[in-house]
Amino acid sequence: MNKYEEDLNYFLSEIEKRHIWFYFDKSKDDLNNFVNEYLSTHKLDSKYKLSYFIKCIIKYMLSIYDSHTFCFYNGVKALPIKLRFINDDLYVIDAFNEGLKYSKVLEINNFPVEKLISKIKKSLPYSTEAWLKARIESFLSDLNTINELSLTDSNKALFTILKEGKKRKYELFPDKQLKFKDDDNYDIALLDNVIKIRYSKCVSPKVGSMLDFVKKLKQISKDNNITNFIIDIRGNFGGNNTVIYPLLDFLKNSNFNVITITDRNVFSSGRFALIDLINIGSKTIGEDIGTSLNCFGNIKTFKLPNTNLTITYSTKYFDYDPLNRKLIQYTSKDDMKSIKSFKPIFYKPDYYVCNSLEDYKNGDDKVIGEAVKVLNGYSHMI
Repeated sequence: MNKYEEDLNYFLSEIEKRHIWFYFDKSKDDLNNFVNEYLSTHKLDSKYKLSYFIKCIIKYMLSIYDSHTFCFYNGVKALPIKLRFINDDLYVIDAFNEGLKYSKVLEINNFPVEKLISKIKKSLPYSTEAWLKARIESFLSDLNTINELSLTDSNKALFTILKEGKKRKYELFPDKQLKFKDDDNYDIALLDNVIKIRYSKCVSPKVGSMLDFVKKLKQISKDNNITNFIIDIRGNFGGNNTVIYPLLDFLKNSNFNVITITDRNVFSSGRFALIDLINIGSKTIGEDIGTSLNCFGNIKTFKLPNTNLTITYSTKYFDYDPLNRKLIQYTSKDDMKSIKSFKPIFYKPDYYVCNSLEDYKNGDDKVIGEAVKVLNGYSHMI
C-alpha cells in the first residue's frame, strides 16, 4: 500500500466519524462498491489523482446536498488572471498581461476547456448552476487544480485563448503576491440619492466594529437625507452570520428602501445575510447564489497525514422554513431523521441582472445601475 492509498483509507475512516451524516443518501455498501470499482481501473500514484478521487467520492455520496464537504490543497497557487463564465463560455476579465484581457479561453494545458469542465462536474458537489460556474472560475485559475484536471505536475499552465479572431498561447505562473484589489470587508459609497454598502464577508471589519460602521452610516444617511440603500453582498462566502445584526437593526426602518445585490459567489453564511435582508423588506437583484437555502454546512477540517490535503466536512444541516423565511439548524443525524424532504430549495432574485463581457471591458457595473433604477422607482411611488 502506497502513501496515497494510506491517505485514502484515512479519509474514508475519518469522514465517516466526523461528518454529521455521511450515509444519509447512500449506504456504506454503496460507498465500498464505488471505491472498489474505481480502484479496479485507476491507480493512485499522485496527490492530484488522490484529490480528484476523494472529490468524486464526496460527489457520489453527498450529491447536490452538501457543497461544503470537499478536498483542498494546502495553499492556492493562484494564476495572475480573473476568469468569468459568461453565456456558457469562459473569459479572462482581468489579467496582469494586457494580451489576455477580455479573451475567450479555449484550452488549458492543451485540454479543451469543455473537457476540464466535464471533469469538474463529475467531482464537484453543487446544488446550483451558479456554484458550478463560480467553482469553474476559481479552479481554472489555480495551478493545483489545473494540474489535477490535466494530469500534469508543472510549475506553469499553458492557456490557449481567442482574442479579436486570433488564437494565442500564454504561459502563466502562480503569483504569490497577486492582488487585483485589496478591500476591507465593508465600504460605503454615495450614488446620487443612494447609499451603496458592500458587505463582502460575514466577519468584523478590519478596523473598528460593525457598530462603528453603522454609526458612520447613520451619520452619512442623516447628513445627505438619504433613505435608499443598496447592500452589495456579491462574493460573500460567509463567516459569522451574527456580524450583520447591527446593520439589519438600522436598515429595518420602515422609511428606508433597500435592495440587495447577489451573485454566484454568495455561499454558506452569505445566504444567512441574504435571508435576513429579505426579512427586513429588501428586494433583490443580480444572479442566483452558490447554494440552495437548505443544505449541510458549518464546516470543520482535518488533514491527510501523507499528502497534507485538507478535508472540509459539514457538522450541521440547515433546513429552510419558507413560510417564516428562516433556517432551522440540525446538529445530529438522529434529529435529521425528522426532516420530511432534503429536496433543495432555491433562491431567485426579484430582478435577474448580470454583467456582460462588454460591461467588464468598459468598466461598467450594470447591476449597480439597475439597482439604482429600482430604488428610484420606489422613491417615486412614495
